[in-house]
Amino acid sequence: MEPIEKQKIIVVDDHDYSRQSLVAFLREVPGIDVLGEASDGIEAVKTAERLSPDVVVMDIRMPGQSGIEAARKIRQKVPSTKVILYSMYGGEFYTRQDLSIADRFIPKERLFEEILGALSELEPGE
Repeated sequence: MEPIEKQKIIVVDDHDYSRQSLVAFLREVPGIDVLGEASDGIEAVKTAERLSPDVVVMDIRMPGQSGIEAARKIRQKVPSTKVILYSMYGGEFYTRQDLSIADRFIPKERLFEEILGALSELEPGE
């Protein structure tokens, strides 16, 4: 795997297997530091506030607070944090306004193929 410029990341998904698989994958990439995990939007906002990651990689569809709503709150509380949203539903399922809160949207079926490219495009601190 190609190294990525040092990035601190939080992974958010309500499905334990999906979240843990993505965390395990990202931990193998030189330059990526997975700071933490969250299983819902409310926990994601609290974790982002506490850890100030460079990037939050988050599922959109979660019970309680959606990834879109959590992304809005993270943007307000930790403006320097980038957000990558993903979903098993294609981008056409969401409005442009919903997806505009994210720096990048990735369909869940292509997450492992596209996440490293998306992360390398997001420069920390910009």
